[in-house]
Amino acid sequence: MTEAEIRRAVDFVHAMEERSYTRTEPWRWGRAFLHEDFPVKWALNFLRVESDEPDVDAATIAEEAHRIQGGAGLRHRKIRVDDQALGERLVPGFRELGWMQERLLFMALRNPPAERPAIEVVEMTREELFQARMEVEMNEQHNSAEDARMLTESRVVTEHATNLRNLVGLIDGETAGWGELYSDGRTAQIEDIGTLERFRNRGVARAVILGAVDLIRAEGHDFFFLIADADDWPKALYEKLGFEPIGETYEFLLRSK
Repeated sequence: MTEAEIRRAVDFVHAMEERSYTRTEPWRWGRAFLHEDFPVKWALNFLRVESDEPDVDAATIAEEAHRIQGGAGLRHRKIRVDDQALGERLVPGFRELGWMQERLLFMALRNPPAERPAIEVVEMTREELFQARMEVEMNEQHNSAEDARMLTESRVVTEHATNLRNLVGLIDGETAGWGELYSDGRTAQIEDIGTLERFRNRGVARAVILGAVDLIRAEGHDFFFLIADADDWPKALYEKLGFEPIGETYEFLLRSK
């Protein structure tokens, strides 16, 4: 079941990605996806490795990233490797080149808790969330005002690529945190879970995620997953909320000088 589930989750992500670019370019072991309107959004500008040939190596992949992403004027480099074994094999090579590595843990919903936090969860439009997201991008992520605006506005791309709903946790009527819910009628994913700093440690993320669970179950979805950083603390929260690891993928990242 787990192998079929990770394939289903990855296919869901791929389908969304392939509706979220303005230009794609083939390279030796895969394709590059680029969105020329939002160059600072790493998730919209990356190379995907689509081959598991024995000669796939980090140095050649990095050269292709510099050629394609550098040629597009991007300030970052990002590589996605969905094959777990290949990702593990590439880690030493990218580490030697000075790239960062992220293990992405796919987690599927199993048995969520029955208890719900006493926090209201509502749906909001992208426009209604704009200022709250700008606050996070500028004050917590330390982006420039220009980059923060571009990152916030880039969510329109995801809206066009999938059925996206913003689930928002309210405290005293004020936006405290949110999550983006993507779905196709059978499969659903929650992503971009965040809480404004002044509302942290009050159960906002928990409320938003469980609100999403209730919504997708009421709508008849039969598979719900999320993606966590395998080396960061939120995965422990997701496990408490009934999510179980089903597989890993890798990303290799470099901020260009």
